[in-house]
Amino acid sequence: MRLLVRPWIGTLPLMIRINVPNLGKEELEAVVSVLESGYMTQGPKATEFENAIGNYISGSPGIATSSATTALHLILETLGIGPGDEVIIPDFTFPATGNAIVQSGATPVIIDVNLDTFNLNPQNLEQAISPRTKAIIPVHVFGLCADVDAIRKVVAKFHPIFIIEDAACALGSKYFGRSAGTLGDFACFSFHPRKVITTGEGGMLMFRNNEFKSRARQLSTHGGGKTSQTDPYLLFSINGFNYRLSDINAAIGIEQLKKIDRILDNKFKLAQFYIQRLRNNEDISFQVVPEGYVHNFQSLVIKLKNGIDRDWVIRQLFDFGIESTLGTYSLSLQPAFQKWISFATPVGQSLHHSTLTLPLFEGLTFENIEYICNKLESILRNHSAFLER
Repeated sequence: MRLLVRPWIGTLPLMIRINVPNLGKEELEAVVSVLESGYMTQGPKATEFENAIGNYISGSPGIATSSATTALHLILETLGIGPGDEVIIPDFTFPATGNAIVQSGATPVIIDVNLDTFNLNPQNLEQAISPRTKAIIPVHVFGLCADVDAIRKVVAKFHPIFIIEDAACALGSKYFGRSAGTLGDFACFSFHPRKVITTGEGGMLMFRNNEFKSRARQLSTHGGGKTSQTDPYLLFSINGFNYRLSDINAAIGIEQLKKIDRILDNKFKLAQFYIQRLRNNEDISFQVVPEGYVHNFQSLVIKLKNGIDRDWVIRQLFDFGIESTLGTYSLSLQPAFQKWISFATPVGQSLHHSTLTLPLFEGLTFENIEYICNKLESILRNHSAFLER
């Protein structure tokens, strides 16, 4: 059986990695072209990438940023959300979602998620909204869109509240025919190497309308701007940040985006193979994809039956040359967020301990997945013996 492996560092064994980005000569040639141009900071390639992402999701061009985290922080700062304000987020998400709120000076309000979809549960939303609530950040966890329409129905009962999609994982995902990144008032994408397409590091801030775009652009470039096109230098009228994406990164992203339909199609086929292969295993369940949703399968995450030691399973998979990790984090279990816990989050905490990310990327083969599934099922059969030690 042929296994697709990538070397790890030092004396660690060869591994089937969680993700291997699809990079080829096109990306290399694009980077060389930028280096030869001498235009290495944010310039024409970044603008081209902004337009390309906007076209891909049938939205307006965004603002290319150094990461999805900086994009998220940038929109909070653009909206003037800060001390005294509250922003509601789901418990089950990467800490970057909460960190952006904390860095803006606002208070994260953490609520529980749905056990089936792993996303923010709209039924928990109304109790968390207060007069201080300025925004809600639904996370499209692992690439599955949150139920934004249900969230919007709850929000409509209250004062104006912005909906900011954390679509870091969700480029290419759909929600009743609409693209992730066009569902809220604002959205952020990530182009980290584990995402569907990559720029190395990078992000994009998207806008439903352009009312706040010029201020966000100014804040992203140190707060500088020109009063006219003929000005020889910038005027710094606000205190900003350096959140720009370089043309080197953008050039990679442009080439990556040309491959996205093929990447998504192949990842979907591989994910379905996993699901069919493991569908009868009572120790395993999958993230539920509701009717009308299209999951991009940025990650393939399973939930292990209660009582199974997930971390032990990760270590066992490693011994078989299979890289895996937890699904993502329960913020309420992280020391950095303890002082902001106001609501119980039993589902998010349970998912923190029971979810497992398996390898999934375009270059994976059905043979690789069969090997992974065989080893995983063998490990799960041996779990009871491990507990009895």
